Amino acid sequence: AFNINHKVEGKLRVGSISSITTLWMPEVVHYFKENYPKVKIEILDGNYDEIREWIIRGQVDCGFLSSIVADDLKFYPLRDDTLCGGYPLAAHSSVTLPQLFQYPLIIETPGCDNDIQHLMLKCPVKPNIFYSFRDDTLIMSFVRNGLGVTISQELVLKAFARGVVSRPLSP
Repeated sequence: AFNINHKVEGKLRVGSISSITTLWMPEVVHYFKENYPKVKIEILDGNYDEIREWIIRGQVDCGFLSSIVADDLKFYPLRDDTLCGGYPLAAHSSVTLPQLFQYPLIIETPGCDNDIQHLMLKCPVKPNIFYSFRDDTLIMSFVRNGLGVTISQELVLKAFARGVVSRPLSP
């Protein structure tokens, strides 16, 4: 987007993960339509690794990333997104990774969620990964149908986890 005679117009290319696209981008698009009608928002859906590459190569103007993969990019924190684990540990007020890893784990494909990969690497107990998918809706569907547990961010849960019980991870 650029400013000519005090008019902002052009294209804004945004790299976004599915939970952000679902929860935040409709409001962002409405805001731009209302306030900057000559700006077209282009949304590229990807995982953290892809979005980082798109930013470096100039394929997007900005993107939503985790601080873990931001490295030398200019990074502006927007929100702390708590990691949560779920069923069948619903009786607990919170769960630990060793507790969670007693059950089949359904997780995002490496590269899709570096926060969770980073967390799992630090845990001395190794998870029993049954399935890994790129798509949050698939993960939540498998969890909802009792095929295992997952670790996910609050934003993902708000966007895709209707009917899934979640508990915060401790610590």
